[in-house]
Parts: sequence; C-alpha cells; structure tokens
Amino acid sequence: MSIIHFSEVLNLGELGVPTDAIKFGSCSMESDKWVVCCNEGQVSMCDLKNNGAVSRRPIQADAAMMNPSVSVLAVRSGQQLQIFNLELKAKMNSFSMGESVVFWRWIDKKTLAIITTSCVYHWACVEVDSKPFKVFDRHASLPSSMQIINYDVSDDGKWCLIGGIAAGANNTINGNMQLYSLEKKVSQPLTGHAAAFAKLKLPGRDDEAQVLVFHQQAPGIAFLISKMGYLYLFDMHTGFALYRARISQDTIFCTVPTTNGAILGLTARKGQLLSVSLNKETIIPYIISTLQNNDLALKLSGRLSLSGAEGLYKLELEKLLASGDITGAAKLAGSSGNALRTPEIIARFQQLPAQPGQPQPVFIYFSTLLESGPLNEHESIELTKPVLQQGRPQLLEKWLKEDKLACSEALGDLIMPQDVGMALSVYLRASCHSKAITCFAQRGEYAKIVAYSKQVSHTMDYQALLNQLV
Repeated sequence: MSIIHFSEVLNLGELGVPTDAIKFGSCSMESDKWVVCCNEGQVSMCDLKNNGAVSRRPIQADAAMMNPSVSVLAVRSGQQLQIFNLELKAKMNSFSMGESVVFWRWIDKKTLAIITTSCVYHWACVEVDSKPFKVFDRHASLPSSMQIINYDVSDDGKWCLIGGIAAGANNTINGNMQLYSLEKKVSQPLTGHAAAFAKLKLPGRDDEAQVLVFHQQAPGIAFLISKMGYLYLFDMHTGFALYRARISQDTIFCTVPTTNGAILGLTARKGQLLSVSLNKETIIPYIISTLQNNDLALKLSGRLSLSGAEGLYKLELEKLLASGDITGAAKLAGSSGNALRTPEIIARFQQLPAQPGQPQPVFIYFSTLLESGPLNEHESIELTKPVLQQGRPQLLEKWLKEDKLACSEALGDLIMPQDVGMALSVYLRASCHSKAITCFAQRGEYAKIVAYSKQVSHTMDYQALLNQLV
C-alpha cells in the first residue's frame, strides 16, 4: 500500500534542453510554472503550465530565474544583475553588486535574495530604481568553503535561514545553517543539511507556530528528499517516520511545492521532473495496518480530516462515554475531523441522560465544538432547535457574529417564525435570495428589494411575493 502519488511530469532532456545545463547553479525552478536553464550563451525556459513548451533566448548569463508569479526573468552574469519583463519585452532594473554572488533566489513575487561571500541582501527588483539593501552578515562560524544551497524567509517575515554544505573529515559532507531573527537582529548557527520554514498548529494554541522543517507538503507532514533519491515522510508533531521509498536513481537537486499540494523534484543531467504528493485515501489505513500505530492514525486523521479511522474513533468515543467522560468524548469529536461530526453522533449525545448538576450532554458536545471552531450545517440546525425552544435568541445572534454557525436555507427557515431580522441575516449569508427578499418585505423595507435584486443579479417573482404577503 503506497501513501503517495508519484509520476514523471516531463523530461527536459527529451524536450531539447542541454543535459549539461540541468544542474545546480545553471538550472532553476522557483515555482511550479517555469524551469530555466543557462548554457553557452542561451537561456532555455520551460513553461510547465503549457505542456512543457520550451522557448530560448540568446542571453549570455551564469544563471537565470523566473519570477514565481509573473513572467519576469532575473539574469546574473558575474556581479551584474538584470531584471526583464518578458511580456513587455523590456528591462525593468539592473544593478552591479561589487562583490561575488554565491547564491540567489526569489523569496516572493517582488524580492530577490542575494547572498555574497560576506552578506545577505534583499532587492525589491521589480520596483523602478530600487537597489539591494543589506539584511545581515553571514555568521563567522560558517566555513569559508561552504557551498550555499538554500535560503528561506518565514511567512511572517521575521526569520531568515541560510543553508549550505562543506567537505568534512573522512570524505563526509557537513551541513551548516544560519538562523537569523529580523526582529532581534541576532543569528544562531545550526547543524543540518536541509531545512525550510513551516506553520504548525499546536494543541492548545489558537495561532500557528513557526517551525523549521525539511519541507511541508501537507499540514503537519514533512517531506524530505535525500541526495540519493529517497523520499521520507515525517509527522511533525511527533517526529515519527511515516514512510520511506526511493523515487529516483539520480540526484534530485531542486524541489518546489505546487499549488495543488504536490512537490516537484528535478533530477540532475537527465532532467526528469517528478511529482509526488500525499495519497489522502490510503495514509490512515496504512498507518493502522502497516505501522500499527492507532494513536497516530487518530491524531493525523483528525488533524487533516482524512478518512480511514472512523472505526477507531467510534471505539474511543464509546470508551469515554462508558466511563462518564462526556467532556472528553465531546473533545474527541471536535478533534476527529469529520469522523465524529455526523448526525449519528449528535443523536448519540442527545440520547444520553444528564448527570446530576451537569448540562445536557448534547449541550456539552456543542459548547466544546464551538470552542474549537464553527459548526457544520447539521450541527448548526440541531443546536438552534433547543436554543429557540428555550427562548435564548441572543446566543444565536452571538454565534452568528462570530461566524460559528453554518448559514443555510434550512437554518433560516428554522429561525424565521421567531426572528425575521436574524433569519434575514442567515439568508443573506447563505445567498438564499428569494427568502431574503421575503424578509425585506415582511420588515417593510421595500426600497431594499430592488437594490438587493440588482446587486445579486436576481430576477424576483413579484407575484409570488405578493401572494406570500396577502
């Protein structure tokens, strides 16, 4: 049972790209849109979104990189950097660094990171007349012989990371990194061969923590591809090794994430562009049957809302209910993804008797779910019924303002007999145009009917509306 999808997207060598240009330094892939190679006075650009169509430009360059978002090409020749807009066929910017450039890459759609023998610079190169500015110095502990192979900036713009390799004793390859805080303006040297920034949602925290990881393909799962072509998957929360497989006999020197959740890897010389992604249908059954780790299967299934662990969740739920731990059972449901967020489970809590001095179990269930996020459509309806029966519409108003209820036509219909204004709010959010217009009419807000109909391009059946009002 494989927990990955794997395929060859294309082969640069077969598309006519010189194989001696398909290597680190001469070939770049900054996004899932383009691969760019430099070779003997020519820049070859492979359009990955156009069936691998290759275009060539007579440009003398040591290296070239396509912007990750738009058709803007950065070209480097020695210390000279130039930026070209390919659509406008115009040069946008240029700058001479005055010192040797040992590594560079796009860190966003506007900015180039440039690493020299001594410093790290950032350059908003798509802005007219902009110039590179120094961000920080390379740490003194980094070996002078170190080859820079990576540079990354965290999504929140607070951290920078240099990664490189250098020859060690007994023919070993040492990995060295420098982690730099832009807020505190301090560095810390680290030992390691590969790293990238990722966001990790930790239990008990509302915000996402910034962490260092090999490469994050799915929330909480790290992908690592070794020099020898082995793929490793790790659960970031526990460090548990989920999977290992060799996906290439050749060196994979460049990887990027895709917009659809896969990872592209490019092999040296041959130019195979490989795609690998998580098989969400098989990973949980694989963890249960092959790894025999039910606890991890439960946690991963809940975190990523993956199927396959429903039976385990139900067994665990019944254990908690049998022990009288209603709150624990509700928390389990809330952390189960979609496994226990079903009408069947709601009915199970509704049937439970209340414990002395405690709220009804179903209210414990709903209040626990509300603490962690919004309810789904069925949950919203089942919670609204008893709340309306108890005459507590202010609770519904509060939850609507907090976007905790899933607005639907059925929810609006449930609220309508008791509160037309609140029902209107639900219908508007659910795009139930005819029902919303009926509410406007019942509230006497006739002027809003025409304006709203035009705004949402809705053709109103005025005869039907009149029949409802008569």
